Amino acid sequence: MTPLLRLAAMPLMIALAAPAVHAAAPSEMAALAKAEDAYARAVSGGDLAALAQTLSDDLVYVHASGQVQDKSQYLQGTADAGFPVRSARVIERNVEIAGRIGVIVGIIGYDVGKGENPARYLAVYRKEHGRWLLLRWQNTRLAQAGR
Repeated sequence: MTPLLRLAAMPLMIALAAPAVHAAAPSEMAALAKAEDAYARAVSGGDLAALAQTLSDDLVYVHASGQVQDKSQYLQGTADAGFPVRSARVIERNVEIAGRIGVIVGIIGYDVGKGENPARYLAVYRKEHGRWLLLRWQNTRLAQAGR
């Protein structure tokens, strides 16, 4: 193959070697959003078993304070604190899915007894045995006007 022909064929070779990127089906995106809604209900519902069912065994949960917990630590801490979150409401979410991994960036409103406090969050879900489970979570408080 001549150098000129190799150069001309390079874009085709790169395109063929690159992994295909497909948009997730709307039904899959809706299923992921539904899983996240189940997590939001469970975290404020006082039902440890329901909360555990929304979490991957490989969970890494990073609180706004910087505290890092695995699944058992997160569940134990939530139970020990008496389910401090009274309500959790997803205010905004942007969903992306690549294969078995779903990433959500959004804003969630937590009420821990002092009114709703919004936080920006990054959540990573993994599809395990046909279900979307929370794999990674990190959030940071949003500044509110007047504070």
